Amino acid sequence: MADNSTNGRGKLGWQGDAQQTASSFILAYSPKGRPVMSPNVPGNQIGFLNSDGTVNATSSPAANANNLLVQTVMLNWMAANGTLADFATIFPTQGLGAQAARDALTAFTQIT
Repeated sequence: MADNSTNGRGKLGWQGDAQQTASSFILAYSPKGRPVMSPNVPGNQIGFLNSDGTVNATSSPAANANNLLVQTVMLNWMAANGTLADFATIFPTQGLGAQAARDALTAFTQIT
């Protein structure tokens, strides 16, 4: 909703935070060109929103738990940096599941 007050100057106003779900972006840049994305993540998107604009809390493990969001980001960072094979060693108590489940959350291929 636009804040049309004098100080708002038509900017969008903060609407609130449920504190139970997350919606995050993972961006990558390579000076070599556009990164090749993994075919395991259709549309290069992990999880999705409901029709009313709220985060679908069951669309991915990262959507409903902050610790799993961090692990999903790290999983993709490691994939982009070519260290994905070390994920289970570095995060021995990770909650993203077995290799097949983690593959479905890995949007990036190695770009470095």
